[in-house]
Amino acid sequence: MMMNVLPVLKEITDALDQLLQGGSPHFIYTNKMPFSPEDIQLLSTLFQRGEVEITDNSTNNKSVVYNTRYPGVWVTTLWGRTLEFTPILEIVEINWYPQVVAFPPEDVAQGVRQFLTAVMEVAQIPTSIKEQLQRDLRAVSPEKEIRWPLEGEWESLLHYVLAPGAVTISSPTIRFTATRFWGVWLGHWAQGKQELVVTPFPETLRAHEGDVRMGLERLRQKYQELRLTLPVQGPSG
Repeated sequence: MMMNVLPVLKEITDALDQLLQGGSPHFIYTNKMPFSPEDIQLLSTLFQRGEVEITDNSTNNKSVVYNTRYPGVWVTTLWGRTLEFTPILEIVEINWYPQVVAFPPEDVAQGVRQFLTAVMEVAQIPTSIKEQLQRDLRAVSPEKEIRWPLEGEWESLLHYVLAPGAVTISSPTIRFTATRFWGVWLGHWAQGKQELVVTPFPETLRAHEGDVRMGLERLRQKYQELRLTLPVQGPSG
């Protein structure tokens, strides 16, 4: 029997609407809710995996995040290391990008400082690259993403400084890998191009306003359809 799908869908549509109006991200801890098997099946069908998948092995737990066919709706599953096949937390997040793998502005600023310090200490990195990085990174803004192509002499950063970290964001066209410096990413395009990117979360893979608006309208329509067709026991929202 469907019991909690409709209230959750209403909560998600309201949260998307608030996000578009400049509101805060919203989190729903779905594995803490009394869902029936039918609820779970319908939610899994509605919020199928999109093209973006994120894995984070940087803590004692493992996180897997994916976007859904409704832009702005992300699903995160957290596994404990001792319970490899049992999720310990499942979250639906309504946000432009998932916070669990994004770097806060203060962490990005610290990561940039540490990155520049590491670059300056390597004699093999050309002075021209050091000077350009210093100029470009003088004032890092959370809203401004900075990119540099890793080609020619810039590849020296890969050899001496930019070791891959534990967070990977993948899509069919690009893969981003976090480095040991917070907010400093390596971008790998499908055609072979590589980039150095400084950002809390890569803009290319964020949810964008126009897509979120269209997805919200589709989800509202689905909610209204389900209100008329689902056998519901208990409150329907």
